[in-house]
Amino acid sequence: MLKLLFAISVSVFVFLLIAAYIRKLILPSLEVQERMRGISQHPTQNTQTKNDVPQTRIDWRRRAAGRNLADIPFSQRVFLPLMHSIERFVRLLAPAEISAMIERKLVLAGLQYKWTPGRVIVIMLILGTVTLTAVFYRLYNSDMLLIQKIVLAIISVFSAAAMPIVILNIKIQNRQKKIFYQLPEVLDLLSVSVEAGLSFDGALRRIVDRMTGPLVDECKKLMGDIRMGMIRRTALQKMAERCDVDEVSLFVTSIIQAERLGTSMGRTLKIQADNVRERHRQYVRALALKAPVKIVFPLVFFIFPALLIVALGPPLITITQRFLGGH
Repeated sequence: MLKLLFAISVSVFVFLLIAAYIRKLILPSLEVQERMRGISQHPTQNTQTKNDVPQTRIDWRRRAAGRNLADIPFSQRVFLPLMHSIERFVRLLAPAEISAMIERKLVLAGLQYKWTPGRVIVIMLILGTVTLTAVFYRLYNSDMLLIQKIVLAIISVFSAAAMPIVILNIKIQNRQKKIFYQLPEVLDLLSVSVEAGLSFDGALRRIVDRMTGPLVDECKKLMGDIRMGMIRRTALQKMAERCDVDEVSLFVTSIIQAERLGTSMGRTLKIQADNVRERHRQYVRALALKAPVKIVFPLVFFIFPALLIVALGPPLITITQRFLGGH
């Protein structure tokens, strides 16, 4: 009973600390929002006297602490600020190489605006901690040797913690395949549009407006970088780095060289479209040549045993019955 009361009191104390910290984080932003809302609704109240300012601040604080704080969902008041604080704290403790590696994988997977390296590291830590707890609970009373328990716990924890990285790698591979499959069509449309009289930016804008896909999303980011003042050469190189596909890198290199040398952009795009089409055909031929090798394993382990059972089953049953009947 005393242990239960102690656990409840500790839980209440921790909850009050978290609530006070969250309140400290939220109230200043709410006060600023209330001030901006009051200014936009009553623009003539900016010429207040000095005596009115403290009372107005008190009213803003009361409204922020009362009505607006209650209107905010519980998840935004508690979980999101707590999650952001944990992410910042964990990213400060994690090595810079791991954060840079995870950030690079998020960019390649196209998730840099949805996830952060700190969130991925937090998920890895949670998975590792839960797995370690489960393994410890499972192996505590087992008959295994101590070294076996340690090795099994280490393998389990690292396997569970590496699952987000594995999922990111799978997403990166799928995204790169989609980019590779979509590149010939985009290049064909670019070459046709440029040969019809449009500029490279105009042709790219027309493609972005009418198509969807990961490569088109990268083209949108390319156009956004150019509109923000970035040099086209640098923006193209950054797009190639975000895609990390050899064909996209070759396309970007050819465009940069065409701009430097002053050659025809339409001819360059047409040559690149033909080259990418040929590389795509070679890739499909390579997959077709690998198919007989890959089908050997299903044949050996699944199809051949079934055929043997169907072909040799009845004779074996007959021979067995005659052998037993002869005795």
